[in-house]
Amino acid sequence: YTREAGVRSLERKIGAICRAVAVKVAEGHRVTKTEASTPEGSTQQRDKAAPPEMPIVIDHIALKDILGPPLFEMEVSERLTLPGVALGLAWTPLGGEIMFVEASRMEGEGQLTLTGQLGDVMKESAHLAISWLRTNAKTYQLTNMVGGPDPLEGTDIHLHFPAGAVTKDGPSAGVTIVTCLASLFSDRLVRSDVAMTGEITLRGLVLPV
Repeated sequence: YTREAGVRSLERKIGAICRAVAVKVAEGHRVTKTEASTPEGSTQQRDKAAPPEMPIVIDHIALKDILGPPLFEMEVSERLTLPGVALGLAWTPLGGEIMFVEASRMEGEGQLTLTGQLGDVMKESAHLAISWLRTNAKTYQLTNMVGGPDPLEGTDIHLHFPAGAVTKDGPSAGVTIVTCLASLFSDRLVRSDVAMTGEITLRGLVLPV
């Protein structure tokens, strides 16, 4: 419901939840007056509505009722269900975000396609990752679509960074790209509880951020 560097909007949202709870409690204690006649005369009887059960739990259903539909969609680890998807970390002015890198392959002439509005540095990281993977294909049992030792032989690779409307650049996606392509070439899944960031070298070293 919030995406900011500070906590001002978060405080407003929590305040809205507290006010909604206060209204619910107040409505539960509302007094209604009813008049009833008896042989001894007319008396006034006060009936109190039952207060809400305590504690009042705010779950995801209550959040939607109070604050409306979520304003921001967060990337989730359930997307890591196929080979060729890895999870990276990206810096943003609002504090950072996780970022999925997706790769697919098809029959072709060994071409690499990059999409997602990438800057020059990230494009170089992708070519660097391809070179390192081809050099170490035998070590990590990486193959092309027909089982050959060269992952790019007779195969085109498409590497995509979702959220294409957002410009992305920087060297720190190198290790994520290597992991994504290694997953694709080896047909093995990447762990869904691990995200990574860091620049790689042609020798396969991951540089500190």
